[in-house]
Amino acid sequence: MRIFRLLAPALVALGLVTPALPQTAPQPIQLNLGGGPNDRSGAPARTLFQQLQGGVNGVIGSRGTPNGFAGLDANGLVPVAQLPLIGALNATPAGKRAVEQGQADDLTATGVGQIARTLSSIANDTLNVKAFGAIGDGHSHPLSQRFATLAAAQLIYPAATALTDEIDWAAAQLAVNTVCTRASGYVVYPQGTFIQNRTVTVTCDGTKVSGVAEDAVRIVRRGDFGPTFRFAKGTGYLQGVGLRNMWLIDNEGSMTTANSPFHIYAEGITRSNFVDINISEGAGALELAGGDQITVRNFYAYFSRGAPGSRVGVRIGPSSNGALGATPVGISDVWLHHVNIKGGIPTAANDGYHLSFGIQAFASDGLWISDSHVQGTSSANFNLRRSTTAGLGNVYVTNFMSDLCNLHGILIDGTYPIQRVSIDGWVSGGQTTGDANAGGNGVYLTGPGGASDLTLSVGVDGHKLDGIKVDAQNVIGTTIQPKQILALGGAGSVAIDLLSGARYSIAGGLIDGNGMIGLGLRMQGVVDATVTGLGITRTLGNGFQIGDGSSYISMSGGQSSRNTGFGGAISSGTNFVSVTGMLLANNTAGALQNNAAAGAFVLTANNLGM
Repeated sequence: MRIFRLLAPALVALGLVTPALPQTAPQPIQLNLGGGPNDRSGAPARTLFQQLQGGVNGVIGSRGTPNGFAGLDANGLVPVAQLPLIGALNATPAGKRAVEQGQADDLTATGVGQIARTLSSIANDTLNVKAFGAIGDGHSHPLSQRFATLAAAQLIYPAATALTDEIDWAAAQLAVNTVCTRASGYVVYPQGTFIQNRTVTVTCDGTKVSGVAEDAVRIVRRGDFGPTFRFAKGTGYLQGVGLRNMWLIDNEGSMTTANSPFHIYAEGITRSNFVDINISEGAGALELAGGDQITVRNFYAYFSRGAPGSRVGVRIGPSSNGALGATPVGISDVWLHHVNIKGGIPTAANDGYHLSFGIQAFASDGLWISDSHVQGTSSANFNLRRSTTAGLGNVYVTNFMSDLCNLHGILIDGTYPIQRVSIDGWVSGGQTTGDANAGGNGVYLTGPGGASDLTLSVGVDGHKLDGIKVDAQNVIGTTIQPKQILALGGAGSVAIDLLSGARYSIAGGLIDGNGMIGLGLRMQGVVDATVTGLGITRTLGNGFQIGDGSSYISMSGGQSSRNTGFGGAISSGTNFVSVTGMLLANNTAGALQNNAAAGAFVLTANNLGM
């Protein structure tokens, strides 16, 4: 062989052999994968095999190669032996290579249990935005880079309105619209940073938009153009839609509450979900306006600039414009799990808050919030408020954390009746962080509409005013199970302040004033209240006070000790009061002050310390 190589030039010169022709790789065919415009838009042509390598249908394995195989061969191709993707395939090595190069589409499976499918069939399971011309390199690419006129661009991207529209947006919108030609479908973003200057609008049932992996896909906004993604049919409910594995970014800070109040807007959706979403900056994160059976999970939103104004992290309420009919439609069966809203960090200058409300529910019949956290708002971290058009009830909140807020941790605005609400969690105001402006109440129930069947199992600290305050009309059937209430705003604060209502049950828990709480428990104008096992200690005033207008009050067990005032006080305008079996020891002013009027029915018995 070596001798032949040495003689080869001479043999060629004598014409005895023909020189080998240069080897050229087969040229890829142009594709329209799932309606994609690669053969017309000026985007680089990509073979069907390359489309699959780009993440369509999950072909890429954990190591970034097809099915997780090791690297490519010396020519940058997948080794022939590793080309089979769906089982044992009837194809010669040359045939397999032809398929990879886009010259054939005849890979079919054989064997028991195998299903014959072509690569085209596999690729059509999902729609990759890069198959529609998206670039995703983090740079601006207006349509003018590929098209000389708007009319030419609209032949490929009918939704385009100007040559300044970003190619990444136009490609994504075309992919989403392509789903409308099918019963349903997935639109997939491969890894990358995509620029968007207009809203991607989803209007067809069964449309799911997803990044290839969590934190792998970033959508960067350019302009104040409305929501980043909008899900709404316009007439009737939009079913089975969703957004997943997306990081939505407003680096420019261009979003305003007037034009772009939320990154994601969904109206009248049902059986839908939003999962593994990150939000960085903007006016707000998510609005759910009308619909039912909606899941929001692993949702994180961070805001570090801009005045709070009317900005809201997550808003849940009725349809805002009546698109589902003449009357706005309420929302029901919504589940928020692992939702984290960070509206800022308070400062002494009060300029660290960038949201007015963290989570705000205007109307819902069936709202579950679990394992969630809201921080740094100017008005309230969590706000429940019934609208004029739809009710609010059946709300269950568990393992909820609220901290570093300027006013209220949890605000329940009973302008209209609210019913069947249960909240379990911890509410911290921020005063313990040194913020001189942290104020308001930990939990505040207000308004003329009132509430019924309310359960509060909360701990409170760091608020300037009261821990739990009820100052509303028509409050009936409230259960309070305080974990601990401590570190409030000093002499003027009350740990549990009940200024109206009927049928209260207060059980267990500890109020530890430690020189920072004025009064432990106050009941003023309350009818029918049972207090058992509540511990009150070290307040700056009385441990508890049963005020004027209160009747049918029973306090038993527990303690009220080591307070600067009395262990407890009963005002003159009370009747039918029983204080029994309590520890009322070591209070500076005395154990119990009984100012009930002559003839009032008051029982004090078996109390230690009297």
